[in-house]
Amino acid sequence: KLIPLSVFFNVTDRCNLRCEYCYLSFGSRSCRKELELEQIKGLVDNLVSYGTRRLSLTGGEPLVRDDIGDIIKYARDKNMILSLTTNGLLIEKKINELLLLDNISISFDGFKESATGPRGINPKCIEKSIGLACKHFPSVQISATMHKGNVDEVEDLIAFSKRNGCAI
Repeated sequence: KLIPLSVFFNVTDRCNLRCEYCYLSFGSRSCRKELELEQIKGLVDNLVSYGTRRLSLTGGEPLVRDDIGDIIKYARDKNMILSLTTNGLLIEKKINELLLLDNISISFDGFKESATGPRGINPKCIEKSIGLACKHFPSVQISATMHKGNVDEVEDLIAFSKRNGCAI
């Protein structure tokens, strides 16, 4: 019997960034309709009935959903292992809604403008979010997209993750 033990679920295609290398097509995002909270609860119920143990919430940017805390709580109430992948910009604003997560993965490409240029953000914002996450979550992971603007920062990213006690 095949059991989907771990599922990655894009809860939205919306995002508060426009990263140059994003795998989602921005032009088609506006025509896709998100699932409503009750539909997501039904999906979670189905996954649990199939034997799924781990649910990874992704997007777009999952934290742009106003009901992300409700989604997390519902899945937690079903005893699922929960993770979430984020660009980090909304962690501080939504920290209380995220505390039931087992793992949070934050996208961070480096410390220089050439590293974060494709994301269009100041790296200090993400450094702050990573620090905050490391204080509140049992497991924090940094996900870096390597490109010509940050290929020389690999060692710095590894050192940063060690200083903060998170994986990379």
